[in-house]
Amino acid sequence: MYITIRNVDDLVVRKLTQIAKKNQLSREEYLRLCLKKIADESFTVDSPMQMEIRQITTILDQMESTMDAMGKDLENVNAKLDAVVDSFTESGKGFEEGGFS
Repeated sequence: MYITIRNVDDLVVRKLTQIAKKNQLSREEYLRLCLKKIADESFTVDSPMQMEIRQITTILDQMESTMDAMGKDLENVNAKLDAVVDSFTESGKGFEEGGFS
């Protein structure tokens, strides 16, 4: 059976060709494997809203990771500040005497 797909963007075709060559396949062989995989997985196409939700979820996950890292950095800064305060307290010097007035 034959399938013809018209009006495929040149950039898409070049990218598919690159991926196929990287896998030591012709573009036709690569596309045949892709189509088989899609058919085997009962592939469904996301609606534009589903794609947006997926992108937003990815961004939120990245933001959560960034905020976790920032929280750990703040804990480290707090610990260092506590150590500085403790060293001044233990030395008997106040902040005014230590040049912090």
